[in-house]
Amino acid sequence: MVEPASAKDLEEICRLMDSAFETLAPHGHEISSEAESRLVRGLINDGDVLFSLVARSDLILGSVFVSRLRLVPDVGLRCAGIAPLAVLPKFQSSGIGTLLMQAAIRLSRKKKLDALFLLGDPAYYKRFGFTVSRIGSEYSSSHFQELALTEGCLSQLSCRAEYAAAFSEPPVE
Repeated sequence: MVEPASAKDLEEICRLMDSAFETLAPHGHEISSEAESRLVRGLINDGDVLFSLVARSDLILGSVFVSRLRLVPDVGLRCAGIAPLAVLPKFQSSGIGTLLMQAAIRLSRKKKLDALFLLGDPAYYKRFGFTVSRIGSEYSSSHFQELALTEGCLSQLSCRAEYAAAFSEPPVE
């Protein structure tokens, strides 16, 4: 079941993020990437989370955050960034990420957002209607994507997308 996340879910969501984004370091040493859980805490502390959702059974299986994103110069659109999206490793490829994305898009429409942006694999996100964005950003142009929720709102724009400040915070050593 996908439902809004609550404040009491924070620690479990952060553990989920750490687990889902665990990587292999050079020479095969496993390290835990805590960047996503730091991002979540930063977004919450800064008040930049518009909403977050969890997929839950007995435990939280997946989570997605939708946060403030602004276009510069301001063109009067209500936009948001989707990140992070994570699913516990043993439940990945079981449709949970799809359910979370669909729910995030539905709720974004309900909240009258004009457009969503994300950074990710175009082959995965095209199923939700995302396309590679022509809007400028600090991220790789081939992975920075957009979804216009208000038809045509992003066409002919000359601006730059700026994520919430937590996305730019340097990692803690």
